[in-house]
Amino acid sequence: MELKARRTKSTQSIVQIILVALMSMASMTACDSSKNPLAKPNKEAVDQKLVGIWRGKQEDHDVYMHIISLEPPFMKAVLITYPHNDNHVGVDQYDMYPTLTASSKFLNVKVPAAETGKHDMEYWFAKYEFTAEGKLNIQVPDYKNVQEAVKSHKLAGKVLGSKIDTNVALDDSSEHLLKYLQSADCKFKSFGTFDRVIEKEGK
Repeated sequence: MELKARRTKSTQSIVQIILVALMSMASMTACDSSKNPLAKPNKEAVDQKLVGIWRGKQEDHDVYMHIISLEPPFMKAVLITYPHNDNHVGVDQYDMYPTLTASSKFLNVKVPAAETGKHDMEYWFAKYEFTAEGKLNIQVPDYKNVQEAVKSHKLAGKVLGSKIDTNVALDDSSEHLLKYLQSADCKFKSFGTFDRVIEKEGK
């Protein structure tokens, strides 16, 4: 009976690991990246309010995000994800810098080379805002919306892959990309809402 119980527990652990792997693969099957950022790095475009440790949720995952200020305007975000009901912990690091306009705040997130298999720099984009309560809301462009924008020639780029595994490679200018992300045509979806845990190092 004890051996059977051990086998059952081991089988459950294997199933949980497989499920986590499948979830990770599913989240990566549809994504878009751009060869150009929204704007060139600007030392004056610094947002120190981002710096610190934030806590939030993504679906059923607890997420801690540590944002570190580097040489202006560059920053690094370290994301630690705790899926529920298993011992799997995800740790990801992203280099990024903000693009600030009169009406919107964006992040140019450098795609890790491991994600692309290329040495050329590519970017993901995110839009963020601080609420009156001090929460950090982060949104990302809706993938299907970006795909349709490319197909209808509102954005320059290519739709690659199959219906199951599709990627959008944006090839538009920085100026046009920024204009599109600020237009009514661009739709966003929530990446997460985060509460500040620690304002900055040493506090």
